[in-house]
Amino acid sequence: MKQAILIVDDYKDTRELMGRALGDEYAPILAPDAESAMKALAADPSIALMISDVRMPGTDGMTLLKTAKATYPDLAVILLTAYGTVDLAVEAMKEGADDFITKPLNLDQLEMRVKKVLETRQLKTEVADLHRQLDEKYGLENIVGESPAMKNVFRLIRQAAPSDATVLISGPSGTGKELVAHALHRLSNRSKGPFVAVECAALPETLLESELFGHEKGAFTGAVSRRIGRFEAADHGTIFLDEISEIPLSIQVKLLRVLESRSFERIGSSETIKTDIRLVAGGGRPPPPGGGAGAV
Repeated sequence: MKQAILIVDDYKDTRELMGRALGDEYAPILAPDAESAMKALAADPSIALMISDVRMPGTDGMTLLKTAKATYPDLAVILLTAYGTVDLAVEAMKEGADDFITKPLNLDQLEMRVKKVLETRQLKTEVADLHRQLDEKYGLENIVGESPAMKNVFRLIRQAAPSDATVLISGPSGTGKELVAHALHRLSNRSKGPFVAVECAALPETLLESELFGHEKGAFTGAVSRRIGRFEAADHGTIFLDEISEIPLSIQVKLLRVLESRSFERIGSSETIKTDIRLVAGGGRPPPPGGGAGAV
């Protein structure tokens, strides 16, 4: 089924020309003014894209853009004008336009720009769906419990999530420490960033350092190419180190530096790398009294 596209222009020849140019791939709906455009949007919620001229009698295209986006925030919009300026283009983008095209129209370019805007819109929809699925999978609703102790855990998660403070989740294996870590991430300001989990106990010391900090080509036997470590991959997000008590002392020194300065070097490199991460750790042993990390 063809996607519906609304074309708004007070010049009949122009809107019909665009309708014919886009008719093979899409289902054009033509409107001569802003009032007709809003009626068309209300009548057909499947409209994916609105292409509108800026200068029109009555309500202009910029006002139509603001009104349409306020009512239909997911609607993609391309504005057209024969009087294009950088300031007008910037204003249009700030108001939510996805593209800004100057006249006279190049129909091949119009088709290409329409395709690009609709593909971007589809990607945004898919990303939003993925975030919703992650929220459903890793939100607090997936941590089952009605006891006072579990209600206290939920309270602590909500309290700790908005902070960038390092958190230690303690509890025996199988009690859902990674679920709690995911919930902390999903409820934080870093939720759009990556969530990277590392099972420290599953990796030997010789591999763990490379896994966490990465290495350069030739840093050791078998290092045939540069490898990005987990701390680097988690930039602007959250890294969860499960069974952190199993990390060898030699690596704990480098880990302490990451906690204090958010910086490290890959194995075999003298270049200091900065990383903006929030550390969440898991362990089977309870934290020591007066420990620096928050415990959930």
